[in-house]
Amino acid sequence: DTRAAMNTGHAKTKVGILDSEVNLMSKILFGVTLALSLAMVALDGFKAVWYITLFRFLILFSSIIPISLRVNLDMGKSFYSLAIERDAEIPGSVVRNSMIPEELGRIEYCLTDKTGTLTRNEMEMKRIHIGVMAYTSETSDEVTRHVRTYLHDRGIGADSGSAEGGAAASRTGAVLAKSHGKARRDMPQRVFDIAEALALCHNVTPAAEDTADVDAAGDAADGAPTHDGRLGVAVARPMAYQASSPDEVALVKWTEQIGVVLAERTLSSITLRLDALIPASQGGHGTAPTLAYDILHVFPFTSESKRMGIIVRCRTTGEIHFVQKGADAVMARIV
Repeated sequence: DTRAAMNTGHAKTKVGILDSEVNLMSKILFGVTLALSLAMVALDGFKAVWYITLFRFLILFSSIIPISLRVNLDMGKSFYSLAIERDAEIPGSVVRNSMIPEELGRIEYCLTDKTGTLTRNEMEMKRIHIGVMAYTSETSDEVTRHVRTYLHDRGIGADSGSAEGGAAASRTGAVLAKSHGKARRDMPQRVFDIAEALALCHNVTPAAEDTADVDAAGDAADGAPTHDGRLGVAVARPMAYQASSPDEVALVKWTEQIGVVLAERTLSSITLRLDALIPASQGGHGTAPTLAYDILHVFPFTSESKRMGIIVRCRTTGEIHFVQKGADAVMARIV
């Protein structure tokens, strides 16, 4: 039957396994009671009106069937449902059916998809492998140090508002372009490349959270020109992300954790804020340089290709990058 045809029928009443087992045992005990009553009548020789004697023995043996067990079970289920709703370890739980709470103790496997049908589906980045190295959420400081080392070696972080800063930005663009060549890459460059790729290849929309302590600084720092290839400057502030897939949000939050923040995204551009360059003494507050990218084309994720890609042009270097990500079975044949 199709799902539409199944939905046209009446919903079946949910009956727990325990209730089914009690019903079966009650039927078996009733059969035992009837057999004992017949045996007692047979021993008496089926004298006179023997069926009246049969009913008498049925009444005498009726205590074999635990009728009060049903009442006790219903009372226990009601108490169990109330205890679930008031459990401090699972706040917000609502019991909508008090007939089957004991079924929770019989669950061995919970099968679900990734869409959050049965769960809240809050995903976190736990581990990333870069070459022969593996980094976890506990080693994010080491990843941030690699990113900071790479940016400092490339001269990123100079004052883009002065003439000297403009010359430094020009040198930065040349060094960045050279570093993306085919030469052997060191670990800081590998780490930055993977952070840059994860921060660019997605469909996440960022939104700056409104905080009173950074609004004034943001008015002074945001809006620095980046279309001419110079490094922009933006104030560091908490970000919120929206996306159709929690996987992508988890990846973007990881790049934010290591200091490469998705600061802005439009239909034609992406801006990354390099919070890794903010001194630790400032506690994550202050201004940070930004890298702007023009979005040339987006290849959306499909169930057939099992991957997505994006083509961007870095305004600082003028280089065009094609970044893609997808299922390991598909990407293994590409990389």
